[in-house]
Amino acid sequence: MSILKQILKVLIIEDNEGDLVLIKEYLNESETSFETQNCKTLATACTTLTSDYFDLIFLDLSLPDSFDNKSCIKRILAVANETPVIILTGYSDKNFAIESLHMGVQDYLMKDEMSELSLLKSCRYSIERNKILQDLKNIQKHREHEIADAVIKALEKSKTEVGIELHDNIGQLLTGVRIFVSLAQDVNHSNNNLMEADKLLMETIKELRSLSHTLTAPDFKEVSLGKVLHKFIEQNRAAANLSINAVWNNEELDIISQKLALNIYRIIQEQFNNIIKHAKAKQIELSLKKYKDQILLEIKDDGIGFNMPDIKEGIGLTNIKTRVALFNGVAQINAVPGKGCALKLSFIIDQ
Repeated sequence: MSILKQILKVLIIEDNEGDLVLIKEYLNESETSFETQNCKTLATACTTLTSDYFDLIFLDLSLPDSFDNKSCIKRILAVANETPVIILTGYSDKNFAIESLHMGVQDYLMKDEMSELSLLKSCRYSIERNKILQDLKNIQKHREHEIADAVIKALEKSKTEVGIELHDNIGQLLTGVRIFVSLAQDVNHSNNNLMEADKLLMETIKELRSLSHTLTAPDFKEVSLGKVLHKFIEQNRAAANLSINAVWNNEELDIISQKLALNIYRIIQEQFNNIIKHAKAKQIELSLKKYKDQILLEIKDDGIGFNMPDIKEGIGLTNIKTRVALFNGVAQINAVPGKGCALKLSFIIDQ
């Protein structure tokens, strides 16, 4: 059992004293040392697992507070925290044994057929198999991060290209059109249609410049996240007639990477856009602070809110969750009809 640690911490969930003694005897025959702890009920085991870590769990299915075998397994797996679980039972049903493996347990042993050799083999098999599964999960998670990162980079590149195109080409064309309209006004001062066309062109050029600025990502090599957010908030205060209370510490924000700064900025942009378009809010509260190795972002509004079960995950919310996942973060949304919405996010600081 070369891959096993010198001392393995094992939780034995078993109410039969005779079976408990036999399991301990078999474990003591191994070259590996086992430190065992016993729980005689499902409830006690769940409490123990939420406060302590184990390398291996043995689970009997006929516990005094177990209603049925499936619920017993589900309850333990829910708090096992990826610790391998081995079923030790007198319940001889091959179909259920296969089903339990599909549920997530590592092995299924019959007590009547159990021996020192079979138990120790099961320990080794379960720990090795669980390690392989965790490695595969980590590889999959890493690939998902790479894909999400590539998607966001492509999105940012596309936004920048569109922003430049709007500013340099379409913006210049509209400015040219306005010059000709102005010349026509000089010839015919009384033409109201030309005056209205000129006003519309001015508004169009203004909106286009604003859109171009929104699409083009700030260069966080040259400017801090705090300065970018200050400008963004002042623009939204004026444009949307909103009361915005924003709190952050510039020194705390200066330590984060350019990549994280850009993603935080885009998320704030997205949520402010959602609030202005849909929430009918009068006030927004934004909080951005560092806590240990995390950056915590919270955006709350006093708008109309919505029913959480009715929420549909659109492109905006999907983009927010994708950006948060890049930094192993967590996204939480709370909303109540008539009481606004709160978006709470956490990001692991990218060192």
